[in-house]
Amino acid sequence: MQQNRRILLLSNDNFILGLLKGYSVANNLMLEELPSSKVLQEKDIKKDFQLIIIDARKLNSSLIRSNLKLLRLINNEYHIPICAIRDHTNNQLSKAEAWIDCFFEDPIMEQLDNYFRIRFRNSHPFPDRRYNERRLRKSERRSFLDPVKSIPSHYLRSISSISEKNKFSCFLGPFQVDKNCKSVFLKGKNLGLTIKEFNLFNLLAADVEHVFTADEIIKHLWPETDRANKSDLYQYMHLLRKKVEKDPDNPHWILTIKGVGYKLNINLDLSNGLNSQFEHKLLRNDI
Repeated sequence: MQQNRRILLLSNDNFILGLLKGYSVANNLMLEELPSSKVLQEKDIKKDFQLIIIDARKLNSSLIRSNLKLLRLINNEYHIPICAIRDHTNNQLSKAEAWIDCFFEDPIMEQLDNYFRIRFRNSHPFPDRRYNERRLRKSERRSFLDPVKSIPSHYLRSISSISEKNKFSCFLGPFQVDKNCKSVFLKGKNLGLTIKEFNLFNLLAADVEHVFTADEIIKHLWPETDRANKSDLYQYMHLLRKKVEKDPDNPHWILTIKGVGYKLNINLDLSNGLNSQFEHKLLRNDI
């Protein structure tokens, strides 16, 4: 018998509440909500909640401190994971709060979806809706909750001796692209990309000599809808650069070619050595 997934949302945002209600109905989740402006008491928290999400945007610092103090006690006593929605421009909620399981920023629903899929992957309560997500369910090995970790030692072998199991893992300069688990590593560190961010990086990596136009990228990222526009692309490009670049405002790796589009700034010498040619074919799925 499938176990119920009971979630508590603390938010004053009707838009987020509506989105999460619809998501919960579609995926057999039991959602309860309380206003985030409420001063929490222990009686408000049921022991059988499997996740608590607090929307900490637009709250005053004293209320945040009060509610986080209680939620930390709940987390310690009942081991209920706590997640927080935060605005990256608001420093009241620091990522130094290590006991918080995960922080969500825009685009919130995609990050929530990825989190649910990994949090409940051993007894997944809702159906996979896309082919890529079905593959991810079996092959996901990175942790959304720990976005920066070292590459396992078995990934550090030569590209010329990649095994059948890892044939979709390849190297581009300081980057490793692992298409099995939808992960990108930079100098041995997992960048913790979301699925959409991975698809964007992987498209740019598919041909580092090509400048991809905005229309090409939008068509690739949102093939099933014509509602996506350049604003959506700019948002994801900004989020991707925050994870890839040392200084997102002055990017080194993901360049904007004015009047044309975007390209990955990696020079591959495809004329020398089988390894470089092999890596490039892997990205293009030619083998």
